[in-house]
Amino acid sequence: MGLTRAYKFRIHPDATRQGEIDERLIIAQQFYNKILEKSIESYKNGKTKVSMAQFNRFVKEAIQDDKRYLKLYSQTRCEIEFRLLKAYQNFFRRIKEGNRKAGFPRFRSRDRYKSITYPQDNGSFSIRKDRLRVSRIGTMPIELHRKIEGAIKTLSIKREGKSYYAVFTTITNAKIPKVEDTDPVGIDLGSDSFIALSDGTKIEKPRFMQQNRKRIAYWQRIVARGNKGSRRRQRAKAHL
Repeated sequence: MGLTRAYKFRIHPDATRQGEIDERLIIAQQFYNKILEKSIESYKNGKTKVSMAQFNRFVKEAIQDDKRYLKLYSQTRCEIEFRLLKAYQNFFRRIKEGNRKAGFPRFRSRDRYKSITYPQDNGSFSIRKDRLRVSRIGTMPIELHRKIEGAIKTLSIKREGKSYYAVFTTITNAKIPKVEDTDPVGIDLGSDSFIALSDGTKIEKPRFMQQNRKRIAYWQRIVARGNKGSRRRQRAKAHL
């Protein structure tokens, strides 16, 4: 049995590497929107079926229009195509199920596009002595606070606020343990309590939002008051 796991580690890119990551996040967001734009034009012309071959054609056209997209690693561009194809498949599935809010694929703003993915461990990234090397970005320190188990399959570089992270997914061969003596208990997700067990135990809701609502409201006010594009507003959005 293959067990999939994710490992998230803090990385510390210098100013140059940060610039490389941020630039590729912007290019990836624009690339995603460009392919979506071309697919919408095709959709309006009556072509309601989408395929990877169709997206490959859109990619060639987009690269001809803007060579900056070549700064993205080829497998990263393929992952963006697959991400968009998945969004369309989910859209058509919801329509088929009769869902009124089918959710047509939407354009992504820079605030909603915060990661780029390397879907294959084919030399595009490597780890040596607490340093992570990523193709076309460079080498940077990584905090390996625990051992990575299994074969690494993908790497995602993610930005959260002012911090940067590397997220690895791995596949591990795992055996299902045999359990002989059990004391089963029923679990119900309740409306009054978070979890209710059949033995009478109740676990209350964590209420994370309520605990932080004052701080959330504080930063929301600063964001609302700030001028669009200003550094003060960008810093407030990062805090929020």
